Amino acid sequence: AAKIFRLQGHIYPITTKPVNLVIEYSDGTVEIGEHILDDADKHAGDRILGIKTSPRAEIYQQAKLAIENASTIIIGPGDLYGSIMPNFVINGVEKAIKLSRAKLVFIMNLMTRYTQTHNMTATNHLEIIEKQIRRKFDAVIANNGIIPVKILKAYRQQHEYPVVDDLKNDKAGKIIRADLVRFTLVKQHLSDTAHRSYLRHDPLKLRLVLNKII
Repeated sequence: AAKIFRLQGHIYPITTKPVNLVIEYSDGTVEIGEHILDDADKHAGDRILGIKTSPRAEIYQQAKLAIENASTIIIGPGDLYGSIMPNFVINGVEKAIKLSRAKLVFIMNLMTRYTQTHNMTATNHLEIIEKQIRRKFDAVIANNGIIPVKILKAYRQQHEYPVVDDLKNDKAGKIIRADLVRFTLVKQHLSDTAHRSYLRHDPLKLRLVLNKII
């Protein structure tokens, strides 16, 4: 991937062991497989208690060293239980983050996911991650830009809404609010059957904010 995209940095998997995602719901149901997170018919708006992997897996050594030696660790944006949390339930990740002297930065999601974070606020997102990694974020980046009505309407049809910003300075690290919205509605290709978001963070706007932090 690094070669194809001509990246200057490095890409490391968090683990090299093949694993499945195990999801536990508040009603006691336990499901296996990341695809379940997109199944609105089975778990429409259900609350997730936690996730783990099966089998358990250890952190990849190169990823461990990268985390421990980093000056800044940026987490997000991405599906809370599909993209972000799976990294933190791998054995050794929590310890690596704890040992790292890096500044810890979180980019808050723009929208909720009906099958993952229904009715969850920004603080709810933070609390779940911080509880898992046992460390507070030094900075949280949240959008305060206006989301176009056309995009909001598309999301409402899927019962998904902007993440409510209830962040308070006494509950989180430095809170940085900025207009981060990319105004183009992202259209999904007909052959793509996975759940995709219509909205994106604008990479240039986000880069300006991250540059100031770093």
